[in-house]
Amino acid sequence: MLVLCFLPFTFGTRLIDVRSQDRTPTTRQDIETAQGVTLSSRAGHLEPESSTPPSAQWDMTYGGQYDDFAYSAIQTSDGRFALAGYTYSSGAGLSDFWLVKTDAFGTMVWNKTYGGAMRDEAFSMIQTSDGGYALAGITRSFGAGMGDFWLVKTDGAGTMLWNMTYGGTSTDEARSVVQTSDGGYVLAGYTMSIAIGAPNFWLVKTDASGTMQWNETYGGTTPEYAYSVIQASDGGYLLAGYLDSYSGYDMWLVKTYSNGTMQWNQTFGGQYNDKAFSVIQTSDGGYALAGYTDSLGTGATDFWLVKTDANGVMQWNQSYGEASTDEAYDLVQTNDGGYVLTGWTASYGAGGIDFWLVKTDSSGSAQWNQTYGGTGEDEAFSVVQTTDWGYALAGYTYSYGAGDADFWLVKVEREPGRMFVDPAERTFYLPPTSPPPYPRYNFSIMVENLPQVRVISCSIEWNTTAVNITREWLGIHFDGWTMLAAEWNFEQGYIDLLTAVTQTWPPQALDITFAVEVFKVEVEIRSINAPFNTLVDIYYQEAWADNPDNPLVVLGDCPYDHMLFVEHTRDVAVLDVTTCKDGCKPFPTVSQNYTMHINVTVENQGSLAESFNVTVYANSTLINQTELVLPVATSTVLTIKWNATLAYGNYTISAMADVVENETDTEDNTCIDGTVLVTIPGDVNGDFQVKPKDLNTLLAAYGSRPYNPNCDLAGDDHKIGPQDLNMLLSHYGQHYP
Repeated sequence: MLVLCFLPFTFGTRLIDVRSQDRTPTTRQDIETAQGVTLSSRAGHLEPESSTPPSAQWDMTYGGQYDDFAYSAIQTSDGRFALAGYTYSSGAGLSDFWLVKTDAFGTMVWNKTYGGAMRDEAFSMIQTSDGGYALAGITRSFGAGMGDFWLVKTDGAGTMLWNMTYGGTSTDEARSVVQTSDGGYVLAGYTMSIAIGAPNFWLVKTDASGTMQWNETYGGTTPEYAYSVIQASDGGYLLAGYLDSYSGYDMWLVKTYSNGTMQWNQTFGGQYNDKAFSVIQTSDGGYALAGYTDSLGTGATDFWLVKTDANGVMQWNQSYGEASTDEAYDLVQTNDGGYVLTGWTASYGAGGIDFWLVKTDSSGSAQWNQTYGGTGEDEAFSVVQTTDWGYALAGYTYSYGAGDADFWLVKVEREPGRMFVDPAERTFYLPPTSPPPYPRYNFSIMVENLPQVRVISCSIEWNTTAVNITREWLGIHFDGWTMLAAEWNFEQGYIDLLTAVTQTWPPQALDITFAVEVFKVEVEIRSINAPFNTLVDIYYQEAWADNPDNPLVVLGDCPYDHMLFVEHTRDVAVLDVTTCKDGCKPFPTVSQNYTMHINVTVENQGSLAESFNVTVYANSTLINQTELVLPVATSTVLTIKWNATLAYGNYTISAMADVVENETDTEDNTCIDGTVLVTIPGDVNGDFQVKPKDLNTLLAAYGSRPYNPNCDLAGDDHKIGPQDLNMLLSHYGQHYP
């Protein structure tokens, strides 16, 4: 059972040591003088602002008999999730990169391992612009040294497209990867191969194929470890990690230009160890770092959030924790401008170490916190805010699962009382009427021809004051044009669902009485099943009268572009691959340097028109690639004329349709035909000889009665005549080898 704990915690608000760039230790008095502030040594014990943090909706473990550690998670473009880390339970070596794809509820859809005989460990993963994935970490199976940066690129189904190693003869470990604005990649971590004595920050820039374009190191003779990289809005890069400041470790933030040249750097820390593991660019153009501090707070280490301006100058910082060890490893800025940090805590929770999620406002003041875990050690390393304004946390658990440690994904619902609505809105300006008591207002919402759709919620704003008291409308399905009639009661402050009826478009206007000056309606409608990716129109029909004696005023049909999340299936398939000689005994043959026709049947099984490539191979040799455009629920037969220029031998014919964006059913994208023999012209029977038996077989089929495709030697024209006979006779007696 998943154990949820909500506990108060301590946080600090002190400005901390900002070191000069030569890393000379700075005294407390120096900082106070320079900053015009006094560093407080007090830590207050505060209750979070919210007493009801969000609960976990569901959680899932993934793993085998041995240790499996997740370090990175994302919500994918199809509304589902992907996790990456490394596994000791499966794969080719001691440990392998492991990529797990799930559905919207955490059920595993597929998983892939990548690696060799030694230890290969992934620490960072992103979804790329083409719908595939990129994973970064360290490999000890490949490369030049004891450990190298390793970048693995896959398609949307997790199939490896290419991989690259970067490094020297010593240990080089990548901890973070992002896709850059030019379609390439940038990796950050640390290097001992090209460092100045001790590990240094290392930044590697590649093109879209993983080929290194440039690399830069940052640091000196003391150790520096980079754990996070982002591309800034100006095209440069931000690296965050920590460095040895002689008295301990300090957070280190390095800003570069787009070519990797250092622009500026800042350190943050106190007397003891303070480390950064995540950096983001904030909505105001500044930056925020998350990690832990041993110099502040009340415990051995505390979560530490540092906010800077665009030049890296600290604006504020906050620590969160209690008497034991609490370490933050990931950070996101939330939709409301605040922050959420995740990591692990030994101060709270049900076991030795638990997942810990801390939510703050835009100034870093704690709003709520929540632990998730059991009696074992459970460590979170990644957090995302999901499209429903909830959160997803990933790491590993020793409390649950099948083995020693397992990947663990925890989905957290949105905060209680928070309405998730599309940011688009429509405001109606209505004539003023009498003061309270207010009458009831009826309204209708039109939804255009969307099968299996339900209304999630409706939010009302009255006279510019947000009421936001809603009743969720669940299970109301729409087929065709459907009117949802509802009633808002101003006196009692709630929405009543009156009826949902199907009628023709346009609908009849309702008799509606208004008693408000400004009235705003926001509606969120979603498909019953993910993914969410389609723009549709919602139509509002409004009408009102100042009083029952006045004529009805009708606004009419109001087309309103609204991001309506509706399920669309993306799925293409290769149904069949046949040659014009299929069924020939013992197998089809084609004369070398002559032609054979191949028919590929392709179908669009999804709900959107698709444009994609179909590629045909003979063994691994590409023999044709054709771009197709297929409307919804249609199929076509692609006929390919293959000139068999390959060496003599047996070839397996296969056809593969590209995986389209957000496609999950990829097993039927490839279809394999049987064997085709490329042989000597005139070899009808497929034994690499042209002899009397071949001549007799051809003469028996001469004139195409009965038609034998293997005897159609000279051009695959469905005729067996003089041209075919002459070809056989011109090669009569030849054999191979």
